[in-house]
Parts: sequence; structure tokens; C-alpha cells
Amino acid sequence: MTLLKVVGINQVMEKMAKRRASLIDRKKVNGWAIIAIDQWIQKNFEGEGKLAVGGWQPLAPATIARRRGAGSVKILQDTGALKGRWKHFYDKRRGWIRSGVPYAAAHHFGGRLPKRPLIPTRDQIMPTLIKIYGQFVKVSVK
Repeated sequence: MTLLKVVGINQVMEKMAKRRASLIDRKKVNGWAIIAIDQWIQKNFEGEGKLAVGGWQPLAPATIARRRGAGSVKILQDTGALKGRWKHFYDKRRGWIRSGVPYAAAHHFGGRLPKRPLIPTRDQIMPTLIKIYGQFVKVSVK
């Protein structure tokens, strides 16, 4: 009869525990994901909705005429509040981003105002998030 002797099991268990802890605490990677989403939002504003599915409807001639000399004629950027007041939140379990102005949803979803999507769709942002979290997992289990 042959007996199997296991050597170094304590070291293996310690290394596995560290890997598990690393995968559970996702605060840093959730922050990276929020940065990626915010970058998409900012690029969408810079391109006046070119990244958004369906794009942004152009400004009405009356709106452009009203703004000449009184500020920007860029779409949704006359004061800069909608573009610049995004709030970022993340912890070890999740991350989220939201606008800091109450009228963002009215522009994003449309209705009384023309629909001008402000945030990426799942299909648009998922490839970037897969890269971010994939790298996180790769480093964590190394």
C-alpha cells in the first residue's frame, strides 16, 4: 500500500485565501469601471451625441438664434452643468454613476424634450467593462 504525503498544503491554502479576498474586494476595479463610463459620457457630450444610439437631434433654429452671443450653441452644453456634474460612487461590491442635475432624465429619455441619450447602452459599454474586469480577475488569480 502506498501512502500519499502532501507537502506545503498550508502555503497553498494561504495563497488561495489571498486570491479569494482579492476577488471579493472589487473597490478599485469598480472605480475603474466608473471612470470608463464617465469617459464615454464626456466623449458623447464632446461629439454632441455621436456615440449615443440614434444620436442627438440637432438644435432647433430658434434655439440656436436665442443662444448666439449668450453662450454655447453646442447641444446640451450651454451652461456645462449637465456635462460636468456627474457623481461617481463605488465600493467593494458595486459602482454607479448618476447626473447631479435633476433634468438629466428628461433629456436622456425624451418626452416633452427631444430624446438625447446621455449614458451608454449595455451593448456599448460592456466590451470595455469586460476588459477591465477581465484584467482584474487575471491579476487577482495570478
